[in-house]
Amino acid sequence: TTCKRRVGLQIIAIKMNWCAIVLCAGFATLGAFLYGYHNGAINSAKEDVNFRRTLKISNSSSTAGESSCTDDVEESALIGLILASYPLGCTIGAIIGGVLSQFIGRRYVIMLGSSVATIGAVLQATSFHLGMFFAGTITDGIGIGILFMVIPVYVGEIAPRKIRGRMVLAFGGIGIFAGFLSYFLVHLLFLRHYNFGWRISFGVQATTGAILCASITFMPETPRWLLKS
Repeated sequence: TTCKRRVGLQIIAIKMNWCAIVLCAGFATLGAFLYGYHNGAINSAKEDVNFRRTLKISNSSSTAGESSCTDDVEESALIGLILASYPLGCTIGAIIGGVLSQFIGRRYVIMLGSSVATIGAVLQATSFHLGMFFAGTITDGIGIGILFMVIPVYVGEIAPRKIRGRMVLAFGGIGIFAGFLSYFLVHLLFLRHYNFGWRISFGVQATTGAILCASITFMPETPRWLLKS
């Protein structure tokens, strides 16, 4: 049939074109990059005075000599709530990604995850109050959870058997490390010198998610899922 012929041609093309495989895996690794980058961004932003002041986490109305123990507890609780919302979103996203990838394919789920992560990062970068940032953090976590669930499957299914393990390892290790390293550079360039530097850091994350969403449209679906469907 035409469908089986199309699947066969895609399998042959993927096996023959190693450059295309490496390119697809490289773009897919942006999902792990987003995970590493966000961990650096959120942990640095929570210590930034301008970030706390903008989202009204710090109580600037306390007068000198007034006890600030209660204020410190409230600040710590709010920061803890923000940090806890991210892994909660990742857990939800991983469940969604695992289920959806069985029905609509790995490629479309990666597109969905990168779109959700981009929306979440935009909400974080443009936040003017705590509720907006909290919603953005959960949304971002859901998107990155989807990506972190599906992209290793995608990379493993398009990779030749001889290098499959190394490519999946590269997704997890190199991608996360590159994310941390890139955030460190962004921190040196922007966060330390501008009051709105924390917005730029989340804006860079949104840009990376948009690049992943655009690039996945040019990537093939995995032969394994095509054969199953």
